[in-house]
Amino acid sequence: MRHTGWIAIAAAALMASAAAQAESAGRPDVFCSAFLHPLRTVGDTSSDASCSDNDIQSAIDNANPNCTTDIAITREHIWNNQHLTVSGKSINFVGQADGVTCGQVLSCSGFSSCPSSAGTAINAGGSGRALTITGTSYVVLGGLTLTGGNTSGDGGGVAFDGSGALTVYASSIVSNTAANGGGIAFNGSGADVATLALQSEALVISNTANGSGGGVRVSGNAKLVALRPQTLVGFNHAPNGYGGGVQIVAPATADIGSPGYGAGGMIFYNDAAYGGGLALDATADAFVSARLFATDPTKPARISQNFASHTGGGVHLKPVSPSISSYGGGAVLCGLGFRIDGNAAQEGTAIYGDTDSDTFYGSESSSLYLDRVQSDLPGGAGCDTSSIADLGAVPCAVGYGCNEIDANLAQDSNGTPTAGSTILLQNQGSLQSTALDLRGNSGSNALRTFDSAVQLQGCIVADSSFSGPLFKFENQGQINGGAGTEQVHNCTFAGNALGTAVIASAYGLMLHDSLVVQPGYPTLSYSAPAAQLDVAYLLSNDVSTLSSGTGVTQGAPTFVDAAHGDYHQTRDSAGVDYAPPVSGDDRDLDGYPFDQDLPTASNRYGVRDLGAYERQLRYCGAGDTLFCDGFDNI
Repeated sequence: MRHTGWIAIAAAALMASAAAQAESAGRPDVFCSAFLHPLRTVGDTSSDASCSDNDIQSAIDNANPNCTTDIAITREHIWNNQHLTVSGKSINFVGQADGVTCGQVLSCSGFSSCPSSAGTAINAGGSGRALTITGTSYVVLGGLTLTGGNTSGDGGGVAFDGSGALTVYASSIVSNTAANGGGIAFNGSGADVATLALQSEALVISNTANGSGGGVRVSGNAKLVALRPQTLVGFNHAPNGYGGGVQIVAPATADIGSPGYGAGGMIFYNDAAYGGGLALDATADAFVSARLFATDPTKPARISQNFASHTGGGVHLKPVSPSISSYGGGAVLCGLGFRIDGNAAQEGTAIYGDTDSDTFYGSESSSLYLDRVQSDLPGGAGCDTSSIADLGAVPCAVGYGCNEIDANLAQDSNGTPTAGSTILLQNQGSLQSTALDLRGNSGSNALRTFDSAVQLQGCIVADSSFSGPLFKFENQGQINGGAGTEQVHNCTFAGNALGTAVIASAYGLMLHDSLVVQPGYPTLSYSAPAAQLDVAYLLSNDVSTLSSGTGVTQGAPTFVDAAHGDYHQTRDSAGVDYAPPVSGDDRDLDGYPFDQDLPTASNRYGVRDLGAYERQLRYCGAGDTLFCDGFDNI
């Protein structure tokens, strides 16, 4: 075994670099000495006497089980027909550039830069898997390409089954095939949570699962963490199952805050039968959950351009009902700064929330919690907002598509339009949102629910084309309020092409503090008892379908620049300073406080603006940047 003769300061830099590589992976800092990792170099020992090992598996086997060992893999050999196994060890794999000999290798440190892109190829040769990890192992992949895996088991590129962590940076997992987890199958089977960390330049691309998890499958006592920029799970396939890009199986969880790769999303251009981008699958005894948030205020976590041949173009949630031998498990998506765009499916083009029920033991359902300002949601199953700041979560900047669900299409595999909804929640589902921006979608409805509780505050549905109503609530549907006393809505409906009324509800509807700007369309199609309808403080082109509630006015607001999608109201708009204030620190779709009293506007019923946006005292929008001196009436 060869050691470098660096001074202590260099060793300290190495230790800091190793800690950075293991970010979010929970790997302990284990060293044989106080200063250095042991280093093994892999190359052609017949021509390069400085190599410690002639093949990669020998280097793994010779690594000290009590130390974190760096294994530098040169290209002195072509690494074909590789089926590597790590069991109960802590290893950093570092691929080397072409032409680097074993004698030129230094450990990844402050004095020797870590790989910045995939390099040394490890090819399984079309049979078996490239890398298997078991036991309590902490493995880092850097500067590698793992390809050519093809197995009837799980994990074509990498299969992890144990405890510890796998961290991937500057590496590609590409063109592998497996039953589940075409690229990576990661299963936590130990008492402690195992972590799969995808970091910068981690590319999981063009893999196939014959079952589920085309790119990545995470299951068991495990979590997926993806926080860094330039991370991609893309172009993967699960044509017969769930999760073309990523499948999370309970009790596993996911924290996704990566800004994505280039101009695209982190989960991009994948396909599956259910959940083209992301699938959350509960089990008989456990909930499944994922949190989407922003680590870059201008680039929220993004699920983009995925396709499902059945349901859930962007995201699919699948609960499991209880039974005589199980507790059942729900599926929870917690969005705290996200964008779901350009996805397609026959139904649930952006999000499909399924349900599962048992005649005797009850049902489990899907839940969506969407919040822009990271403060208003309950810390329910999988949606604890208190800990995401520790992961680098930040509030979105205004104007960067935060909590936006846009340009999703209802269509089948042949591209034929279908009567699907952008968001569909099946029986007993739940949607609680303080920020939701739906634009440019097409299909039958923007939101359709069956016997589900819906609470929306601060939403906009605009510039879309639907054959039915924007919102269709079957059996039960409530826009913010439910059975409680909170009845604030602040939604804007504008610029949509429809086939019928703006909202259709078959059961208890509360509609408050909103703008309906849909000339030629009735506001409401309501078929439940009249006593269960509560409409107040509404400005709409049509009031003939509404009850005579307080503050219901026929008319239209004036927007800053509706032609270019800016639906903030101008200072003299009829919906400014219209409704009574509401106690508490609730926020509009931009994250700014409601109930701002403009000195130039008369208070019709109070200081609250109608619709998704509250006009701020010093607001400067895209269409009126020149008018910020406080004296204009724009």
